[in-house]
Amino acid sequence: MKRGSMARKRACMIVCKITIIVCICLYVSSLMRPINYLQHHAALDVANGVPIAPLVERWQDCSQGIYLDVGTNVAVQIRKLYEPEQFPGAKVIPVFDKFFGRNRKKVCAVGFEPNSVHTAYLKTANAYFRKYSMPAYVFTEIAVWSHRGNTTFFTDPLAPKNRHEWGASLALWHDVTQNSSTTVQLVDLHNFILDYVVSIVRDVQQKTGIAPPVIMKMDIEGAEFVVMPALIVSGALCHVDIVYAEWHRDRMRLAMPGRSNMTASEMLSAFEALRATNNDCKVKFMNLDDETYVDGTAIPFAHDRQGRGG
Repeated sequence: MKRGSMARKRACMIVCKITIIVCICLYVSSLMRPINYLQHHAALDVANGVPIAPLVERWQDCSQGIYLDVGTNVAVQIRKLYEPEQFPGAKVIPVFDKFFGRNRKKVCAVGFEPNSVHTAYLKTANAYFRKYSMPAYVFTEIAVWSHRGNTTFFTDPLAPKNRHEWGASLALWHDVTQNSSTTVQLVDLHNFILDYVVSIVRDVQQKTGIAPPVIMKMDIEGAEFVVMPALIVSGALCHVDIVYAEWHRDRMRLAMPGRSNMTASEMLSAFEALRATNNDCKVKFMNLDDETYVDGTAIPFAHDRQGRGG
């Protein structure tokens, strides 16, 4: 009986040791395996104000870079990213070629557009991106800001149709009526960058040894005087490689609620002085305002055009 008992004890000890070894191996393997950060943060989509489920689905491989189209209007800049042949001569295409390369199938893009007038078209664009495996998504009726919440957005119904409501804004800076306003969701862009973009960049760098470039276009009709200070103070701006922004006139700046009292030149001068002490802050501002093909909806999607034999 004693021999049988001892044998069982030894067998139990062996099983326990094997179990411990397997558990340790699985743990070490989990540490070495790159994290799917978007999936990890998916549970935070409501808390952070960004419904990122579409990005979890589409941003499977961002190894070539990330493009942030902040104030996307009708997504013409995103379309230039993936279908440059449809937009010959567009000013931004050489920038995309330089930083992302010519084959941009693994460049992830996201757009933010608050104007509900564009929602129907942007849903069509999103469906097109998904159908043809372009890792892009445009959030509609969502405006970037310095914090989360909801606010009034003023459309621009008097603008020429081919200008696609260029004057629509979070600021009541021109003559509009109550019938041309709507309520939109606010997303804090700096936390979106810090929570999602930075995590993805680090994930790719862990896998490949190379950090993918991040480029941001900003054209948000005066809201830059609220959003840019938040990007600077939070440190999120330093995680972007290239920024090209349109700084709007003083009339729009002064009408913007919650704005900084600094002009664009004052703000950027202060930022350059501060970041001189931080060698890790890599962002560069580019003087680029690509207004080519402003009537982007008139340009057919490439695959649709091919389908018609054109």
